[in-house]
Amino acid sequence: LDPDPSERSKTLADRLRTFVLRVQQQLSKEQNLQIARVIYREAIAFREITEIARLNFYRNQIGPVERILGDEGFEEDEARQLASHFVVMALGKWQRRVIFDEPAMTQTQMEEQADIVTQIFLNGITALPKGH
Repeated sequence: LDPDPSERSKTLADRLRTFVLRVQQQLSKEQNLQIARVIYREAIAFREITEIARLNFYRNQIGPVERILGDEGFEEDEARQLASHFVVMALGKWQRRVIFDEPAMTQTQMEEQADIVTQIFLNGITALPKGH
């Protein structure tokens, strides 16, 4: 899910939020949820699955965010580290739902998650409105 080059004219917040929504929507499709459950269940026993999952995680989740941050002027190492933190925050609820076999998030829940994660990542928790 590479960032769309035409989005470079958008703000960093808009690009990150759009990316989170796209990834959550893609990963929440039933087939992808089933694949994720197999990976979580079997990766320990089969190192090949672990390596494939790691490569896909970097290619489809960390890499695109790293490129978005690179477009904003972050150095490569810093962009990679920040991208990793962002993706972990962005997909934490999705991952929990997969691990505990809970229903996928609704579109509204995905949008709320994307908003909160992007705000926290860019501005810190003190920038969130109280009661959030």
